[in-house]
Amino acid sequence: MLYPNKIQMIKKTLLIIILLAPVSLLAQSLGKERVQRVKESIVALLINTSDDVSNKVYRGAGTAFFVNDDGYLATCYHVIENAIVYNNAGLKIGVRDIAIRTISGEVIPAEIELSFLNENRIEGLLYDCVLIKAKTLPKSKFSYLPLGNFGDIEEGDAIYTCGYPLGLPTHIVSTGILSTKFEELRKATSSSKPKTEVAQKVRNLAWLDLTMNRGNSGGPIIKLGSKPEDDYVIGIATFILNPYANEADNIANFIRLQNPNSDLMINGVKSGKTTMLLAEAVANNSIGISGVVSINHLKAILKWK
Repeated sequence: MLYPNKIQMIKKTLLIIILLAPVSLLAQSLGKERVQRVKESIVALLINTSDDVSNKVYRGAGTAFFVNDDGYLATCYHVIENAIVYNNAGLKIGVRDIAIRTISGEVIPAEIELSFLNENRIEGLLYDCVLIKAKTLPKSKFSYLPLGNFGDIEEGDAIYTCGYPLGLPTHIVSTGILSTKFEELRKATSSSKPKTEVAQKVRNLAWLDLTMNRGNSGGPIIKLGSKPEDDYVIGIATFILNPYANEADNIANFIRLQNPNSDLMINGVKSGKTTMLLAEAVANNSIGISGVVSINHLKAILKWK
């Protein structure tokens, strides 16, 4: 004989099983093989911020990933943009040293592929993609990711990525879905005055239901296949959606200029510094919506099939 309490417990258990069953069926573990390969393929991209040639200071700028076994890597143009030095007239006068840091912690000098500083610079800027090369191959094991076709992924397909967000010294793996594909007309203007339009391109993008933060830029967006060997890169992580980022950045920069350590104390805490830290946290925080630019653009620039 079943007592009322037991009947209620059975009903609740069955309800939980029914509710969770679709989730467990849809959820697909990446598995050890996938995670290991993507970890071995991504690197933290570093830019030297010091003007003292005898004392280089490298800081994290974003993520990059190997695209072949010759040591070439892809990333976003905006990730390496601070490495390019211009004069007041907008002319390039130099390039800061860059390096990559592998999963093993090995730091290797790298360089921007020369064409992206010259004939491919405008296209790299418009499509936000660039190729870099490690000056020497990593001593530790590394993998490269096959580049696929952006046209082969559908809205709703499962994706994953790996990168170095928020300046963290370790990688973060994230999973999600490709939500909505769209096109955007992007224009480039001259750096000289008066500014004139020098080029415009339509680029293919997609919204992602995928948590990324600053530092993820330049990482691979990978289509999840039925088997690890079926996975391929469909795009490069290029932006996050944060409607409060600009305002929060403005607040943080304003307080920083006002010397946050010299203001009044509230309950033993400097209010200016606290506000600045909160604003920085808001500016860098993801709300779970991000974006990808098609890998087809980089392949077209390089004339890769």
